[in-house]
Amino acid sequence: MTLTPLDAHLDEQAAVLALADAGGPRPAHHTARLLLTRGAAQRLLHGDLSDLDDEADREHAVWLLPRVEADGIDRARRRITAAREAGIGLIALGVDHYPGNLAWANNHPAFLWVRGHLDTSDYRTVAVVGEHDVIHAAEAATALAQAGLTIVAGLRTDLDAAIHHAALQAGGRTLAVLPGGITAPAPHAALAAQIAERGALVCPSWPDLAPDAATLYQQSVMTCGLAATTYITDGISGGRAQFCTRMSLNTGKHVFVPAHLHRDLPWVARAGFRGGMTSITGTADLTAQVLHLLHLSAITVF
Repeated sequence: MTLTPLDAHLDEQAAVLALADAGGPRPAHHTARLLLTRGAAQRLLHGDLSDLDDEADREHAVWLLPRVEADGIDRARRRITAAREAGIGLIALGVDHYPGNLAWANNHPAFLWVRGHLDTSDYRTVAVVGEHDVIHAAEAATALAQAGLTIVAGLRTDLDAAIHHAALQAGGRTLAVLPGGITAPAPHAALAAQIAERGALVCPSWPDLAPDAATLYQQSVMTCGLAATTYITDGISGGRAQFCTRMSLNTGKHVFVPAHLHRDLPWVARAGFRGGMTSITGTADLTAQVLHLLHLSAITVF
């Protein structure tokens, strides 16, 4: 029997899910690294470790492969098919076109579920992250969207919702990282439907997974990972904004903050001490600085 290209694509996606499902307590990016290095999930499942030169990768593969359940591939195929029928797509690492900004993150997931669509222009994406200042977050999203930039934010809090609503009202494109699975009940359902039409809902968790500490951690990782740069509107020490600042800087992504945050909050000044952070004087300054940074990034040859 000869597989059609569609069948072969489904089988390779299913192999990625089966491997990710077997990962157990180990961090998911260990398996993602294997998939990037090996490049073919089915060959990896069949025990082909020929391209794994790194000792840690080989050790993880030897640990992982016996833990893939016998019906793991079939279960993954059914999950993918059901998602397609519900209008949900799958982006599997090493199989599909994986978002370029996210590939630079050192803890990217092996797969993403997407309702809506990711676009090639989404490399010009700014993560807007905050905790309490809803008005300023919305103003920043409006200015950035009017400049033709894609916005990415979570979709859990009222501040998150304000960011997406402002970007859409400005005629912009926005990506929402969900706090749980893509088919799990979520807040702001009406807004989520609008985002799916004009951008995408994105989730790195299993589709029906309810929000918990692990999925909220992944939400922050994904929000920073999908962005080319991050804007922090406000945040307390030890909060989500500080986490996203650290995550962005650790993966070489520039962070912008209002000047008063850099002046008044010790954790912001400490985070920016070694560089990678710019304080801005307002939304016009933010937009100009982000556009300049993305222009330089686009013409830089690595």
